[in-house]
Amino acid sequence: MLKARRVRIVSESVTGCIRFEHAITEASLRVGEQIRRLSCHRASPLALPANDFWLIGDRIVRWDIFSGDGEALEPDHTEDPQAVKLCVEAFRSVGPGSRSHRHAREPPARTRGHRSRQARAFTTSPLSSPP
Repeated sequence: MLKARRVRIVSESVTGCIRFEHAITEASLRVGEQIRRLSCHRASPLALPANDFWLIGDRIVRWDIFSGDGEALEPDHTEDPQAVKLCVEAFRSVGPGSRSHRHAREPPARTRGHRSRQARAFTTSPLSSPP
């Protein structure tokens, strides 16, 4: 059985788009996805990929590519072992500083800002579980 885990790296305070994303997360939680949030200022010392990614079975990375103005471009994927290792380690590294979505307050509004960055993992093997 595949397990779905997601980490959102967000600026605080956030845009209306991120507030909306926060509000609709409950549906994902109800179907068993584990979602955590990490503030950008806590992500500074971490080695993270430049793009959002999906980690599938600890063997495939799907990159979500965005233009400079936030428009979604054609996604890419790789099975390169070094890229997969980077994403596995990045996903594990955010755990200690992140908070469960259930324990995160609704983020305050912000008039300007940017979207959240996201790392998602679908895996049959357990990733290290954040506290």
